[in-house]
Amino acid sequence: GRCQGNNFEFEMTFFQDNEDTRRMVLFLRDLYARAGILMRPRPTEWSVMIENIQQKDFDAITLGWTSGIEIDIFQMFHSTQTMEGGDNFINYRNPQLDELIDKARAEVDETKRMKLWHAAERILVEDQPYTFLFRRNTLAFVDSRIANLNETALGLNLMMVPVEIYVPASKQRRR
Repeated sequence: GRCQGNNFEFEMTFFQDNEDTRRMVLFLRDLYARAGILMRPRPTEWSVMIENIQQKDFDAITLGWTSGIEIDIFQMFHSTQTMEGGDNFINYRNPQLDELIDKARAEVDETKRMKLWHAAERILVEDQPYTFLFRRNTLAFVDSRIANLNETALGLNLMMVPVEIYVPASKQRRR
């Protein structure tokens, strides 16, 4: 982006074939305009977007990340991941964050580890290398006859272990 005098403007690169993203970008454009910021949407084909990411040819870019409850932010935010092919393609660097990530990844005590992750998240909120906009909710309909289905904070049976779900013989409609 460029800041000339009191004017700030930038391009927002986004995947052109995602209607939800397009609507979000247009909403943000209007929101920024109210604050005097000119954001120009840049709809882009996926292959071109990947090339732009690899060449670091963008002012701002929209992407979607998914994660578990305890996310390991190493690949996205650690300084060592700014190299070519790394996922820290925004070149974000913060030695204090790197230290917290390294400690959290080595800590086996869950309570201590979570304190380290929370401290790391506070740095990310303060530095704001990304603007986290939302997290999608999911809705699942499951027949009540299905057994051994566990609901977790991440969804159904998402505890990273294989689980056999089944309909007990007494509840089966066809045998």
